[in-house]
Amino acid sequence: MKNVKILILICGFLLLFSSFAFSSGFIYLNQIKPGMEGIGKTVFQGTKVEDFKVKVIDIIKGNREGDDLIFVHIEGDKFKKYGGIVAGMSGSPVYFNGKLAGAIAYGWEFTKGPYGLVVPIGKMMKMKKAFFSSSLLTGFRKVNSLISVSGLSDRSFKFLSRKLKNYGLKTITGGIYEGKVEKNAKLKPGDAIALQLTTGDLNISSIGTLTYVDKDFFLAFGHPFLQKGNVDFLFSKAYIFGVVPSNLFPFKLGAPTNIVGKVTQDRKFGIAGVLGSFPQVISIILEVYDKNLKRTRFFRVKSIRDEDIFPLILLTSALEGIDRGIDRMGKGSSKIKFSFNKGDKPVLKMENMYYSPSDISAETLSGISDIIYKLKDNPFHRVDFDEVKIKVEISSSKNIGYIEDITLDKDKFKPGELVKGEVTIRPYRKSPFVKDILIRIPKDFPEGPAYLFIRGGDSDILKNAKILEKKPDNFDKFMRKISEHEINNSLVVELYS
Repeated sequence: MKNVKILILICGFLLLFSSFAFSSGFIYLNQIKPGMEGIGKTVFQGTKVEDFKVKVIDIIKGNREGDDLIFVHIEGDKFKKYGGIVAGMSGSPVYFNGKLAGAIAYGWEFTKGPYGLVVPIGKMMKMKKAFFSSSLLTGFRKVNSLISVSGLSDRSFKFLSRKLKNYGLKTITGGIYEGKVEKNAKLKPGDAIALQLTTGDLNISSIGTLTYVDKDFFLAFGHPFLQKGNVDFLFSKAYIFGVVPSNLFPFKLGAPTNIVGKVTQDRKFGIAGVLGSFPQVISIILEVYDKNLKRTRFFRVKSIRDEDIFPLILLTSALEGIDRGIDRMGKGSSKIKFSFNKGDKPVLKMENMYYSPSDISAETLSGISDIIYKLKDNPFHRVDFDEVKIKVEISSSKNIGYIEDITLDKDKFKPGELVKGEVTIRPYRKSPFVKDILIRIPKDFPEGPAYLFIRGGDSDILKNAKILEKKPDNFDKFMRKISEHEINNSLVVELYS
């Protein structure tokens, strides 16, 4: 009986000690002094976490919100070779006396030696309660301000880069590393990680370092990605191919591997999220048939569902998929069908035809661009879909027609009467054909001269006359107006007083 009591006492002591060790796992800003030496952890190649030495120079006082940062010097031959702190080190945990102080997050270009700024762990931990502050740290460069992109040709890459520049993001061509979904991943501070916007044939990601993990909760980066607040982004392990030295700003060349969770917070002091839980995504499936080559090619992407970023991802994927499908640039005619689906049901279906004398890929893209931004900016509510299917047929021929002649059965009509006529259309370098037209004059149409316009669909003609059209006043009318949008191969007859 005496032995049983001793065993219970030891277990109680171990439980108390474990709780004390966890609560003492952090060292806070008021405990950090100039001259203190510690270690940081990050990956320089592969997946191996390596230590590096860190020395505190001073505490830099921030704004009234107490955005103080730890000014540090990083020591080691690696950093002399690289040229300074490396992009992709953001989130690298820094320890003093064996306790987590924060994460490497900011640096400067053209510094003589590896100097950086550490974001205190106390600030990062507030994300566990979805802490939000609207102020920004300025004057420094985020240690991972680079977006790694793989799966794009030069044209699509430049298109994406120009658009991402508006978000303050710089793109580099990254590598590809085959990955999968990993439900029970084990991660440790210092591991290479990636915030992913897409996966599949197009990979867009931001490589960084894991700062802290507690069961399924994690912290990384030490600075914002886009500072969007609540988010639902892909989170992955990453593989580092190596470090690219630079006097301007060296960077890690890496690629995401297994998807292990999701980022739920994108705040001023870093990103936070959950392991083992995965974000909702939108599948993009592009099928391109080249009528000249008699060849079909597919381009498949899974994208985050962010309403602001998704249109750019869709357009980049479509441009790359069409360019790959026809493997050329130049003139041509195209027919496109696309649908936005929720489960097995279409939310919106569209089709159109295009011709361009110089760039049929870009011209075909214009129709998708118009629709996706109308959906994004609609004033009613978010359009919910989880799949976009695009089917394109392209040939190098000039599939256009010209209106050669218009004849009516008479030239005077009464209100309420039916106007009958014929339109002669000449396809390019082919024999003309005749199309019958019918239009009824409204009973309240004013007496006097009238104008009958006959044109191709989706024309810029008479746009000024349509300014006074009534705007849809509910979501169903809005969607109906989009679905009834004129298409380029239609013949439109309009009557104006």
